[in-house]
Amino acid sequence: PQADGVGHEDGCDDEKVHQLLAAYDSLLASLAGRLAGSARIVVTGDHGLQDVPDERVFFLDEDDPMAGALSCPPSGEPTVPFFHVKEGRAEEFAAAFRERWGGDFALLTRAEVEELELMGPGKLSPATAARIGDLVAVPRRPASLRWRPKSGNVRVHRGEHGGLTPAETRVPLILA
Repeated sequence: PQADGVGHEDGCDDEKVHQLLAAYDSLLASLAGRLAGSARIVVTGDHGLQDVPDERVFFLDEDDPMAGALSCPPSGEPTVPFFHVKEGRAEEFAAAFRERWGGDFALLTRAEVEELELMGPGKLSPATAARIGDLVAVPRRPASLRWRPKSGNVRVHRGEHGGLTPAETRVPLILA
């Protein structure tokens, strides 16, 4: 978890990430030497990361008129936020979203997410359909959209995951 944490805080290509990976490599080499071929070592991860430049970190404030169309704060990941929209306000929210962030995000309906099989092949399960809400924002390039409550307290990461880019979806697998 250390490399993931540093990647979030300081970016994927930060020297601290490289130092951690070199330390892991050294530890694994030592373990492999002690095993002397009596076992295999498998190393994997659960996701990739990519850096999001400061100019493409966006905020939706709790008191923003657009937020009034939502039944709850956005869920999912900041790189692919899910929106649960109040009854009868989807078109209003979608128009405002596209006007403000349409150059950075494609806003998809649940039906479009299902048709594109972005959550996997076949129909969405009822649980997945409920989880993703009514609209899903997919970045056109590295970007994130964070909810900012009235308190103003929001944590921003340099490195993000949860999107659909190869950098985020490619999972390492090393066999030794």
